Amino acid sequence: MADNAFCALVVDDNKRHRQMIGAILGSLGARVDLAGDGREAVDIAKATSFHLILMDVAMPELDGLAATRLIREHEAATQRTPANIIIITSHDQAEDVARSRAAGADHHIPKPISPADLVCALDGCAWL
Repeated sequence: MADNAFCALVVDDNKRHRQMIGAILGSLGARVDLAGDGREAVDIAKATSFHLILMDVAMPELDGLAATRLIREHEAATQRTPANIIIITSHDQAEDVARSRAAGADHHIPKPISPADLVCALDGCAWL
C-alpha cells in the first residue's frame, strides 16, 4: 500500500459509475483500482489487500454478492485483514440489505450514489 493512502477497489460493470466513484475516492486520497465484474474483482482482491471495496450487485460473469462471499472466504483462508465491503445497488429493500449482510458486506447503500452519500458511508473509517 502506498504511503498513507487508503486502498480501494471499485467494482461495477458500468464504466461511468466505476469512474465516478473512483474519482470521488481519489479526491479523498485513495489509491483506487477498478474492476468491471465480480470475477475480476475476486482476482484483484486475492492479489492485493484493500481497505475498502465498493461492489455493485448485478454484474456479468459473477454477481457482487457471490464475489463478496469469495473475497470473504479468501480473507479467512489467508488470515488477511478483511476489507470493508460496501454494496452499491439500486435494490434497497430490507431483504436486499439482508442478502448483502449475509454475503459478508459491511454496508449497503442505494444507487444512484452521490458524493455526499459515499462520504457519509465512509464517515468514521480509520484510514480516511
